[in-house]
Amino acid sequence: MIAILCAIRKRTSSFTWPSASSTANPLLVRLYQEINAIRVHALWAHMRNKIVNAENMRAYNQQHAAILRAIQARDAALAAETMTQHIEKARNDLIGAHSS
Repeated sequence: MIAILCAIRKRTSSFTWPSASSTANPLLVRLYQEINAIRVHALWAHMRNKIVNAENMRAYNQQHAAILRAIQARDAALAAETMTQHIEKARNDLIGAHSS
């Protein structure tokens, strides 16, 4: 399970960091850095362990692919909407993990 979690973390970082840094937006880059720093905390790891399953990972990967397609198509509105949906799903999954 630890190897799976490390692979997931690496894949997520390999998608989100280039996405944030390519914007050249200092606020977005700083926000990403702060979020990434939180990921090493024990509570975050505990909650993440509760939500890592095949169904969620499939959904997250599909969302990442949809975000990338929207960016490649230069469709800012679709990219923003898809990113919002992705963040809301992750937030809801994590909140659910925290309350259970």
